[in-house]
Amino acid sequence: MSRPKGNAEARLLKAGAALLEEGGLQALSVRGAARRAGVNLGLFHYHFKSRDQFARRLLQENYEAFFSTLSMESFGEAPPLERLRAALMVLGRFGRDHRKLFMALQQDACRGERVALEFAKANIPRHVGVLSCLIEECRRAGAIKPLAVPVLIPFLIGGVNIQFMAYTMLEKGGAAKPFGLSMARLADVWMSDRAIAERVDLLLGGVTARGRR
Repeated sequence: MSRPKGNAEARLLKAGAALLEEGGLQALSVRGAARRAGVNLGLFHYHFKSRDQFARRLLQENYEAFFSTLSMESFGEAPPLERLRAALMVLGRFGRDHRKLFMALQQDACRGERVALEFAKANIPRHVGVLSCLIEECRRAGAIKPLAVPVLIPFLIGGVNIQFMAYTMLEKGGAAKPFGLSMARLADVWMSDRAIAERVDLLLGGVTARGRR
């Protein structure tokens, strides 16, 4: 069977990515993606076979781009604390750029959505593993306090990302001026690259060994 011509696959992936960002796996349907991409259902099934295979590819391609950048920032000749800071910046920017998707995926997982659970099981250990290795390097170098990795990982990851979750909840709830700020101003305070850098530095300042600040 010859491969159909055109860019239907790329259009479907773009449409599926938009649907995922809007509402997670619950918002992703075969008909919805095909309609948004302007292709027929036959072409969808030719390229992706099923909705679950389509969802897995969308999630994995998104994650692999993040993981590649995280890995590049995490390894090298720079001191481990500098590399840990760079890795947390990557994590923060990724969390910000896909905040709605992550909130939706958490809800999908709580509902028992199989693809969400499989994705989390396969991939969360990967970036947690990279951060764990960096933390161990920092501990061996005496750059951070000798706290257990299971204590440090939630502190650092949660501290970087909690504002993104809070902003998304405020946005969905129709908040007008939380903390006396417009939502646009709050986005700058919480989600700009500068804000992420400030938050990362605060977090690392809390775990940096005395005399290394």
